[in-house]
Amino acid sequence: MEKQQNFNQDPEIKEVEKTGSSIVVSAKDIVIDSREMQEEGADCLVIIKRNLDRIEERRTFYTKPLNDLMRRVNSEAKAIKEPFEKAQSEIKSKINKYQCFLLEEKRKADLKAEKKIEKAVEKGEEIPVVPEAHVEKNIKTENTTVSFRDNWKAQIVDPKKLMDWAIENKKVSLLQINNTALNQLEKFTKDTEVIPGVRIINDKIISTKAK
Repeated sequence: MEKQQNFNQDPEIKEVEKTGSSIVVSAKDIVIDSREMQEEGADCLVIIKRNLDRIEERRTFYTKPLNDLMRRVNSEAKAIKEPFEKAQSEIKSKINKYQCFLLEEKRKADLKAEKKIEKAVEKGEEIPVVPEAHVEKNIKTENTTVSFRDNWKAQIVDPKKLMDWAIENKKVSLLQINNTALNQLEKFTKDTEVIPGVRIINDKIISTKAK
């Protein structure tokens, strides 16, 4: 492998920058208003494409060994981490399940205490002192402290109702449009199918091929 150096100091890259600077200027100044100028523009595209290919070739020369190493290390690390992450997830799930059990027991105890107080009030008796059920927010051991915090999440159960609510309450940001899927649909149907709320645009792709 060649001696490592800064990419922008690579001799081939410097040559591309030097010889290609004129075409960059031409792109700003060229006016395409005739068939002849269109052909001249096409020739410019070929030169630009050639320079881009040279830059990309040198880029991959430097990055491919690093990317290959990174992929290999990431793959090996993932395989080693996987059983530990699975064990971590299992234990957290079981602790969380137990916490849910404790919270449910607290709810039942609180409800029972409320009923006792209500009965005492109805009978005119002295209001009993009922100890409040308590669920620890932290688990402390000799080696660690495990804490809990709320992490509320939304689960969609009726997309239609969500869409209607979002539109009515001006929360359209909740309705993320999948532009990728829309573009794929249009590539398949072209302009033969009308989708309400969507304008069809034919953004032509220009490719060049040197002779």
